[in-house]
Amino acid sequence: MNSFKVRFLSPKVNFKGKTIGVVDDLIETGGTLLKFYDFAKKSGAKKVIALITHGVLPVGISKIKKKYSKLYLTNTIEQKEANVDVADLILKNI
Repeated sequence: MNSFKVRFLSPKVNFKGKTIGVVDDLIETGGTLLKFYDFAKKSGAKKVIALITHGVLPVGISKIKKKYSKLYLTNTIEQKEANVDVADLILKNI
């Protein structure tokens, strides 16, 4: 899967009235997450939230914030939208 080609293995799902969460390792253009958002909403999702480990490009983050109900973004890369601090987790494992 990449932002240019996204394939859903179960294209017929029922998310009617549900809050759907999606986890992505990084966001650059936002293409993959935007396609997932459209899929989830067409499948009946009430809300769609995203958890992203690395927010690489601000333009992609901005696109996601406009559509998703909530965005959780770690501070592994300095971005003003980062709202999940992973410093303690990293320190515990050093």
